[in-house]
Amino acid sequence: MSVMYSTIKVSIGSTVTLGLRNFNQNYPNPTVYLLTPGKCLRDCKYCSLAKSSNSDEKYLSRVVWPSFEIEDVIQKILKNKEKIKRVCIQTVNNRFSREIYTKILKEIGDRFKVSISINSENDKLIKELFSNGVDRVGIPIDVATEKNYEFLRGGDFFKKINFILKTGKTYEGRISTHIIVGLNETDFEILNLYKLLITNMINVGLFAFTPVKGSYLEKNPPPKIIRYRKIQIGTKLIELGYNIKDFKFKNNGELIGFPKFNLDEIIKLNPFNTRGCPDCNRPFYNERPTGVIYNYPFKIEYEQIEKEIVDLGLDKIFI
Repeated sequence: MSVMYSTIKVSIGSTVTLGLRNFNQNYPNPTVYLLTPGKCLRDCKYCSLAKSSNSDEKYLSRVVWPSFEIEDVIQKILKNKEKIKRVCIQTVNNRFSREIYTKILKEIGDRFKVSISINSENDKLIKELFSNGVDRVGIPIDVATEKNYEFLRGGDFFKKINFILKTGKTYEGRISTHIIVGLNETDFEILNLYKLLITNMINVGLFAFTPVKGSYLEKNPPPKIIRYRKIQIGTKLIELGYNIKDFKFKNNGELIGFPKFNLDEIIKLNPFNTRGCPDCNRPFYNERPTGVIYNYPFKIEYEQIEKEIVDLGLDKIFI
């Protein structure tokens, strides 16, 4: 048997949860994150596992993913059932992935809430995943505009969007996607896409672009924190029912004005925390613990959120 077929990668934080590694972790980690091994057949220019990338394969974004025997990981998951609220399987497009995630689902699919992120436009496969015990399926869009999608990710942007929307109607509340901020899109484009997805009951996770050594975009900068915070607040306002016309943008698509919002209401929505499936926190996926934190993986106090909003002046840029 190939080594690839017998192993699965585990995020470094999840190795602690499972007792595979031992070091201090000062935040809860209720979701176990797994990643199928190997390089991807696709060539997304922002990804460390793209087929043309020279990045170290132990990384995805800036997270280290050591490899372990699948059977060992399954047994650790079952043994730590009380601590685990969700298992998230992230798949790489290659010939190993399907056999690996199928094996894992067979063992844990009916015992845990399982999410799987998979780049597919195959109705039959999505149905099969749900039939095998998957709770939620993530179909990543990542890139928020047609032009950038074709260059950075490859494929048909609108075909992918339509598939996500169609699948979301079939499996209401069980389909998610991801948007990466910082891939040459505008604030208007992100919020407009976010509104479309949320209106159609698609769960959306926000990521900040993270340059990784060896990838095509390794020299591109991550988004500025003030921009990311504006988008985080803007998307929360959209979830509260606001429309794109309620915001103000420059001609270049930069967000410069919010509809006047209740600061307390926004803060209570935890706008700066990680978004995704229930219990997802993706610890330090986009950031170093000692640096700028884009998505907080743990609960932060009301006063800290308020201070960030006030310090950045985001409580004053109203239409």
